[in-house]
Amino acid sequence: MAKSRGRKQRKPQQRVIRRKPESAPRSPSLLAGPRTPYVMRGNMPMTARILEQAPPDALVELLLPNLWAGIADESGAPANICVDSCLTLKYAYGQLGIRSELALTDLVVREANGDSVLHGTPEPSWNDDGTVFHGHCILLLPDSGRHVDATVEQFAQVRDQGGGPLIGRSVTSSEELPPGQLLPPGTRLAVQRSEIVMLYTLSHLSVADVIDGKPWITENAHRHYRAGVNLASLTLQALRMPEVIGRARQSPHPRLRALLRAVGDAPQEVDDERNVRFALHGPHGPQPLRLDEIPLPATTPAPYPRPLPVEATGTNSP
Repeated sequence: MAKSRGRKQRKPQQRVIRRKPESAPRSPSLLAGPRTPYVMRGNMPMTARILEQAPPDALVELLLPNLWAGIADESGAPANICVDSCLTLKYAYGQLGIRSELALTDLVVREANGDSVLHGTPEPSWNDDGTVFHGHCILLLPDSGRHVDATVEQFAQVRDQGGGPLIGRSVTSSEELPPGQLLPPGTRLAVQRSEIVMLYTLSHLSVADVIDGKPWITENAHRHYRAGVNLASLTLQALRMPEVIGRARQSPHPRLRALLRAVGDAPQEVDDERNVRFALHGPHGPQPLRLDEIPLPATTPAPYPRPLPVEATGTNSP
């Protein structure tokens, strides 16, 4: 990821409903600011189980957030970086042909004794200069009905349970939605993990109004994009492992299957700008290409989002 360009701290808000437990420290963004005691942590056993056991239709959707968390753990990234994680994962999923959308939400964590704490806020917002986000956000995967909270362990009660990133099914009590349609504002998503229940409520405020176009987003769009492309590349590398490749080739995502065919067993390397590249055979020998530069058949679906933002064409690596 990019190095710091000033102190720009994100503060996930927290309000006690019944009693106030020990709260998590408020950490800065992954792209700026000092480190704090609460940092991202990966879950290597879970990542290994996904690679060994996940079925083709769930393999990539489960793997990406866990790989991201492991990389963030190794770099000592702060834990409350929900916006950065969602944007990076959005581009990573998109490179592999999986549509995802950011969703603003609050989160009630209910403990076994009935005590509950509200994290985030129903009215997420930015500070005056658009560099500090107050609230929480997750990713929705509308085509599979899943939702992803890669930074859920920034919250103390969830962190105490372990488990790593949350990837749940977006089951709602309202009438069933057509396949691929986003969940409406006010939808509640309940997930149980060990002794706690996590209840998400989607905000009535739109991402277009709260997130899109804000200074932090536009200034760092190319970093999120490059980070997403690199994460997708590392995911593709993991999917080429002998014990995984058979299931990966059965994925329901045509773009992923096309990339696996195009890359084959080409060596992977990292260039001077920290971009992951595949050394594909060309007319004049090996040609190192980023994942988003690899030529694919004309019938291959384009990556998401469509089209890519202008900022994504920047030359700085994440």
